[in-house]
Formats: sequence, structure tokens, C-alpha cells
Amino acid sequence: MNTEYYYWNDFVPIQTTWACQFYNVSFFSTSTLNRFLMAFMAIERHFLVFRHQLYRTRRSRYLLHYFPILIIIIYSFTYSIYTDIFLTCPQLRFRYTRFLCGYTCSLLSKNASTMFLWFQLFTPTVVTCIACFLLPIRFLFQKRNLQRLQWRRARKMIVQMIIIAGAYILSWLPYAIILQLATINLISLTSDTTVEYMIFDSYVTSLLTPFICLHTISERLKLDIIKRMIRFCFVQRQNTVHVQTALATTNQCRTAKPPNILPQKRTSCGS
Repeated sequence: MNTEYYYWNDFVPIQTTWACQFYNVSFFSTSTLNRFLMAFMAIERHFLVFRHQLYRTRRSRYLLHYFPILIIIIYSFTYSIYTDIFLTCPQLRFRYTRFLCGYTCSLLSKNASTMFLWFQLFTPTVVTCIACFLLPIRFLFQKRNLQRLQWRRARKMIVQMIIIAGAYILSWLPYAIILQLATINLISLTSDTTVEYMIFDSYVTSLLTPFICLHTISERLKLDIIKRMIRFCFVQRQNTVHVQTALATTNQCRTAKPPNILPQKRTSCGS
């Protein structure tokens, strides 16, 4: 919401220190979480296909799937809260006419920006791309060991991961180059080119990933998802009409006097 408001009005909506810190924490924590989760999912794809027996027990699923995700979530928010709120530097001065108020010390400080560039941005992006590109290569070498059903699932997974890897390369690589140039003082982080154009590349992966996954699943499952979405969107109105109709019918049956007929015959309300 802050991004749309800034690009529409050329200034941030709430011009206070805590609001600028909140903008930076929310932006960098979610983007870092997105990159690390995608890197973990790219590595996990190899285990799901070639070592799927590791996930048979509940204990192994918690240990190999849920626990790493929990660690990634805690780390992403903890690191962003520390670097964007508690870390101080002499370059820190919020500008309300700049994107994210001109950034915090997580990018203005040379040591913190280097840490962010190589560990928070470059490392998960490279891991995601390498894991995605190695997946089809492993399939080609181990295709004979896979059953026909596993190969059909794996083929869709290959297409999905290659498209995601391409989206990550096109989205995060230019942003990493811009930050590297800013770290060695060749460009400024407050320049219009960086703010107006390059920052939008980070949104591409989040917007494209659901459509990529939807495109690579089977038609039957795709139709089932669409039906569930329609039911979820229109469930309240339909249920209200049915409930009101049912209540009206019940009240009519309760208030109606039974006709004077033989006991063995049943009325429409009694049936």
C-alpha cells in the first residue's frame, strides 16, 4: 500500500520516523522471506522426487519441512527488525519524498549493505537458480529409475521450476547489480533510476509464481481450484438465500393447521 501511495503522490503516506522504519521492515523482511523460501523449496524439490521416502513419517515431515520454514521466517523478520530499527549510522536521515524514506542503515551502511547484498539477496537467488537448473539434469540421468507416474509429475515440476528460475534471474539479478554499484559508490540509492524502475523487479516473482503453479498443474485440478474459488467467493450469498428459504418453509409447516383426514395419511409438511 505504501508503494502505490508513493508512486501516486511522490511522498510517503505517514511522514514519521516509526512509519519509515515500519515501511523498511515490512518491505525487506517479506522480500528476504520470499527469496529464502524459494531457495528452500528449490532444494526440497530434489528430495521430494529422488528421496521422497524421507517424508513418510510425521516426525520427518516436521523436521525436514516445517522446522526449516519456521527458522527462515524467524530469521527474516529478526534480521530486518535489527538492521532497520536498532542499527544506526551517520548517513541515516529519512526523506519523505523518497521511496521507503530513503532507506535505513541496512543499505546506507557499507558493512550492512554488503551483508544484505551477498547473503540476503545474492546467495538465495543463486541457490534457487542452480537448484532449478540441476533438477532437469538429474531427471535425464535418473529417468530410467523413475516410474511412469513419477516421470509425469516430474516433467511438470521441471517446467515449473525452470520458469521460476528464469523469473528470479530477470527480477533479482538487476536489483543485485544496482545494489553492488551503490555499494562501491558508482551510483546513489536515491537516484530516480533505482527508485522508479529497478525496485519494481522484486515484485515480479511474487506476482508470477501463483500463475506459474496454476499453469503447470493438471486440468482436472485446475478446474477443481476454480470451482472452490467460486464457491468461496459466493458462498455467503447462496447460503443466506437457502437459509432464509428453509426458515420460511419451517415456519409455514409449524403454523399450518393439520387437515382433518385419516391418521394413516401424511401431510406434505410432515413428510
